[in-house]
Amino acid sequence: MEISYHAYSDESYFTVSRYRSISVVTLSKQILPQINPEVLSAIVDSGLKEFKWQKLRQARERFAAIKMIDIVVKWIIAKELRVDTIIWDITDSRHQVLGRDDNANLQRMYFFLFRNVLQKRWPTDSSWELFPDENSIIDWDSVQENLDVSGLNIKVQPKLSPESTFRMVLFREFRIQSINEVHSEESPLC
Repeated sequence: MEISYHAYSDESYFTVSRYRSISVVTLSKQILPQINPEVLSAIVDSGLKEFKWQKLRQARERFAAIKMIDIVVKWIIAKELRVDTIIWDITDSRHQVLGRDDNANLQRMYFFLFRNVLQKRWPTDSSWELFPDENSIIDWDSVQENLDVSGLNIKVQPKLSPESTFRMVLFREFRIQSINEVHSEESPLC
């Protein structure tokens, strides 16, 4: 099946802060040739090699941020791109577990975010390629396996006549073709 959508993701403060987050930018593969050069130009024209939100302290980062926000909002308004974020508080009771494994928790949060976005925010039966920023603590094969299972669903088809029986049909809400880690400095949408 041909890939129809891409997702680019990165996490923030996943080891050093009370509040941790992951964001994912999802878009139709068809608009990549248009949006990638726009975002790259916003970064390069601002005198940067890579844009990091956490380094938003100087004028050139601020100019790059404004340009990128303008680009992204334009594509969001056109309904061609989404930005979704999950934020969690590690002092919340759900995360106050003795011996909590923050790495495993980060992996679960990636799963929850991807599942929500792919299942509920884009057309059914979409085919995806995911591009998370490089992170050696995530087992992406496991994330993909869990997403593959969660992408399966069952529809019950009603009886068409009194003599017929109902039918259950298994279908995929989305397909993950691959998960490929990327370096954010080489992938402007990250």
